[in-house]
Amino acid sequence: MSDSMTPETEKILLVDDDPNVLSGYVRQLRYRFKVDTANGGAEGILKIRDSGPYAVVVSDYRMPLVDGLSFLCAARESSPDTVRIMLTGQAEMQTAIDAINKGGFFRFLIKPCPADVLIANVDDALKQYRLVTAEKTLLGKTLRGSIEVLTEILSMSSPVAFSRASRIEKLATGAGSQMEGADLWEVSCSAMLSQIGYVTLTPTLQQKVALREELTPGEQSELKRHAAAIAQLLSRIPRLETVADAIRWQDARFDGAGAEEDVPVGKKLPLSARILKAVIDYEELAAQNWQPAAIIDLLKSRQGVYDPIVLLALEQQLLAHGEKLKSWHLRELKIEELEAGMILAEDVHASSGLLILPKGHELSELSRLRLINFHHVGDLAGIIKAVVPVVENPAE
Repeated sequence: MSDSMTPETEKILLVDDDPNVLSGYVRQLRYRFKVDTANGGAEGILKIRDSGPYAVVVSDYRMPLVDGLSFLCAARESSPDTVRIMLTGQAEMQTAIDAINKGGFFRFLIKPCPADVLIANVDDALKQYRLVTAEKTLLGKTLRGSIEVLTEILSMSSPVAFSRASRIEKLATGAGSQMEGADLWEVSCSAMLSQIGYVTLTPTLQQKVALREELTPGEQSELKRHAAAIAQLLSRIPRLETVADAIRWQDARFDGAGAEEDVPVGKKLPLSARILKAVIDYEELAAQNWQPAAIIDLLKSRQGVYDPIVLLALEQQLLAHGEKLKSWHLRELKIEELEAGMILAEDVHASSGLLILPKGHELSELSRLRLINFHHVGDLAGIIKAVVPVVENPAE
């Protein structure tokens, strides 16, 4: 991209307190890059907030009020993906050390900087930016798509576990959205995969869990092992190590009571694990027809089991959801009329008695096709009861 203008999304911000210097930079760079300028560090912070994100920020070091080091550290906080370059006329070793250690800068250049050197370094910074954003694309799209395939496979092999995972994922991401510092990608993936270990259970145990029958001590031990089994598998997949840890410790108490020595305690527990612990227990009680307020009260009464901040976030999310939800429309639909996003109002069984999908399952495109296939081979009646949530229209 060095021979032509960069894409609109790859903007360069130049920051200096001298307008003449900024004009010189613009003349050097404008034919190769999409350039924006800020007169000083304070204005640069506002630019990032109001006009960002920027692919690359190039800042002078010696500026009044907000110096280059302070500005670029602030830029890092508000825009972590932005690649930062510092320019200074002070060729001091300590300045360079501070810049690298405190700011995590990409390059440190000495003024006056020849045009070809500046252009080459901005080109390199753009390449670094593309590597960073490509990594995020991998996490946000490619890897997430693979995880969705895994969960769809779970829906085929264990529809009860898949349905539960879907409900847990909505609760978990909702609670995470109320918490500062929560990585919603990690929270969502951890929740989606938290029940996939059920495929390791025997069919008999899966059926007993689905029917909420009393389990023997041996079956309880087998059920507890499913999280460790899937965590071990996921830990082998690059970029899923933190997800694996969240699933491994999803049953851990916040206060560490009864835990083994290697289990983290308190804030050392991954936040995603703390969220999973609360929402999984919430979902278990909700499946027994407990009311949301009663569940929250019960969870709060279990001293030391949950992170209080997580419980507060979960409660806030439930209140927000409750204000938006107006009613549910119950409908009897032909198989062909079903749509992704509809929620089953009853268990769906094949004529042989096999449970195809459980009550409360939110239909995906794959599970909808599963019902159609059973119907086409004559193993499923043509009418399904489903409910559709109706969200209150603010204009009403």
